[in-house]
Amino acid sequence: MLFKTGMILAFSTLWMGQIHAQTTPINQRDTEGKRHGVWKKFYDHTEQLQYEGTFKHGKETGTFKFYSPKGGKPIATKTYRAKDDTLVLKFYNQSGDFLKSEGTMVGKSREGIWKYYKKGYKENLLMTEAYHNNQLHGAKTIYFPDGKITEIEHYSHGQKEGKKQVYSFNGQLLQSYTYKNGKLHGPSTVYDASGEKISEGAYKNGLRYGEWKFYTKGKLDSTQTYPIRPLE
Repeated sequence: MLFKTGMILAFSTLWMGQIHAQTTPINQRDTEGKRHGVWKKFYDHTEQLQYEGTFKHGKETGTFKFYSPKGGKPIATKTYRAKDDTLVLKFYNQSGDFLKSEGTMVGKSREGIWKYYKKGYKENLLMTEAYHNNQLHGAKTIYFPDGKITEIEHYSHGQKEGKKQVYSFNGQLLQSYTYKNGKLHGPSTVYDASGEKISEGAYKNGLRYGEWKFYTKGKLDSTQTYPIRPLE
């Protein structure tokens, strides 16, 4: 008898939960007309969900999920932090089963580190970028599939600034450049795959400047002074 009573109570609880889930109102507004509670939007003339999320008196809260017209798993999410205006975004492929990129925004501006992913790479990490006020600001790093760095360059308020270095698969430095205000400006060196110098010199405002040295199999082959003066 106790077993039957327990079964009836369990069934009743489950049934009431399902009824509550089915009747939970959506797309409601508070007394001031602001969105409040769970909101869902569907693609025009379909029953396919476009997005779902929760508002608290007109302000987004928690995680919003966005879907493809074909349905399935979310293809993007936005998570709103309660303590500040930071928004965490994640973007997936069209089937929703692989993360393609993620990062944070403050208002409508990218901020902090953004990560980009590609299958077959170590931890699937392909590239990272640093942003401030929606501009590249800091290091931009690109990786080989095994996780080693293939290229790293630096930015300041959207422009290249400082060193840019390119590496071979085995970690050999191949190219080293210097930038200022978005232009090549400063020392530059290029190496072959074995680490022997190919050329070295400096740039000034995007153009070669001063003495440049050129090498063949690691030995100095020629020099040239820039800008090249025309023959008189």
